[in-house]
Amino acid sequence: MKSLHRILGLTFLTLTLTNCSLSSEQIFSRLEPSIVRLFYRNQPGHGTGFFVRGEKGVCTVLTAAHVVQKEGERALQTEDEKVWDVATVEIFPRDIDLALVTFRPEGGKCNYPALKIGNSESLKTGSSIYISGFPIRRGKLVPQSVLGNVTRLDNLARGYGVSYQTLTVGGMSGAPVMDEKGEVVAVHGMSDVEVVKSFASLQRSLSESERQTFQQAVERVETGVQRLTFSWGMPINLFREYRGRAIALGGEKQEVDLQKVLREVETGRQKLLQEQEAKLQKKLEEEKRQPEEVKQQEQELKAEKQKQVENEISLVSAKGVDYNKLRNLLAAGKWKEADDETERVMEKVAGRESEGWLRLDDLENFPCQDLGTIDKLWVKYSNGKFGFSFQERIYHGLGGTKEYNRKVWEAFGDKIGWRQRGEWLRYNDITFSISTPYTGHLPKGVEEGGGMSWWEVLFSRVETCI
Repeated sequence: MKSLHRILGLTFLTLTLTNCSLSSEQIFSRLEPSIVRLFYRNQPGHGTGFFVRGEKGVCTVLTAAHVVQKEGERALQTEDEKVWDVATVEIFPRDIDLALVTFRPEGGKCNYPALKIGNSESLKTGSSIYISGFPIRRGKLVPQSVLGNVTRLDNLARGYGVSYQTLTVGGMSGAPVMDEKGEVVAVHGMSDVEVVKSFASLQRSLSESERQTFQQAVERVETGVQRLTFSWGMPINLFREYRGRAIALGGEKQEVDLQKVLREVETGRQKLLQEQEAKLQKKLEEEKRQPEEVKQQEQELKAEKQKQVENEISLVSAKGVDYNKLRNLLAAGKWKEADDETERVMEKVAGRESEGWLRLDDLENFPCQDLGTIDKLWVKYSNGKFGFSFQERIYHGLGGTKEYNRKVWEAFGDKIGWRQRGEWLRYNDITFSISTPYTGHLPKGVEEGGGMSWWEVLFSRVETCI
């Protein structure tokens, strides 16, 4: 019995210590072996990064995207002053200012400690934060550590959402922003001065709230009030949410190559159709002496042309949105890319590209013309397996309404494969393939900013429009 009391006591003590705040000395000593200096061998400029968990055989570093986006010979220096060539760079989607960098360690094992990732939703105005990075200076690799407090939680372009009052200087971009428990809650990006320079060209696309925040930064810089004391970072939850969707730097070229291949395929298809039509016409001319057969062949040719016309989906849009890219991706069987493109065009139709998500009002008033075009493309190129219309029929067939019902929603998830063995799948576990046994499995990735009620409102609109 005494042993049991002792075990319970130790367990309680461990749980208590886990949630305790650390001293600044403890936090900064924990940071030192986990931060790196990122730089270019053939040009000036550098920034900071820090180790996070990654794949075996490589060391993975998280940093700000603007630190590594320039072309050049990228390298990084670790706390033991070793210099490593960068192997890969992956940029986060939606123009979020985050990037993952990897290098291959000696022996294929990464012995540098990864920092613990926290929850940025725990931040509040006034919360204490700690930053450690490498300021611009010559000589030995010496990190600079600073303290500060959260002054504002907001949404700016490029994923910026946490403002804090502290002294940061050039070279510290990409540094970890820690809370009192020693967990990463944000990635440092820019000071007020850098925000003003970087976002000046984006003013037209900023929301009213973003413009006010931007203007406050401009005024602080122009008046010289507390210059370089207000800084901005990206909430670490963006890293959690979008890590699986980061793409290799230079992925834009892959998109161009894909379009080139699709154009070549379409050109070849048109050429083949022309050759077939020419052969058929020649055959008709040769058989003019057989009026009945000629007439029948003419009818067959006409029917074939009519069938081709009927199979072509008119890419109509009430808002002037171009659906050619979505059609081409679906035709090529690029289901994951088509899922992302569906999300993008829906946000464009609703005028919510800068926000990156749709409101319930946007769905309730979504143009039927555009909803029909998107659904027809998914249905056609999946051979009747995917599309909003299939999802809507399944949902309402299970008794679903515009109001949320947990049992109906779980049954719907089981039916289309979003929920398996009683657990909802993460986005990265969705099967982006025509081989999935589930009808209505796609599209999936368009619920950001909405949740379950988002889908219920969408299905109500689909029922009205389609």
